[in-house]
Amino acid sequence: MRVSKMLLVGAALTLSQITWVNTSRAEDVADLPAAIMCAVSDQTYVVYLSKIESDGSALYAGIHGGVALVGADGKIKPTDTMNAGDCADRTIQELREAGKTRDFTQ
Repeated sequence: MRVSKMLLVGAALTLSQITWVNTSRAEDVADLPAAIMCAVSDQTYVVYLSKIESDGSALYAGIHGGVALVGADGKIKPTDTMNAGDCADRTIQELREAGKTRDFTQ
């Protein structure tokens, strides 16, 4: 339940960032999760979709740290403290199957 509350707070705080997405890439938001949850040691980082690049890659950022880049191929490239986490070198699809994503609802 704690992760769900954090997810809601983060989603509210990043809403302005999500609406910033260039309209030419806006259709790609449907293919990307709103949030990714990655465990590092005994902590879970929840990172939120922040930016979509023109090449289809995306940046996820957390409120209390944690940054992940998602390549156009869907592979997670964590940076900073998340390098040792359980999201490293996995794909968005693998994280979805493991229940580690939260998607947009329409």
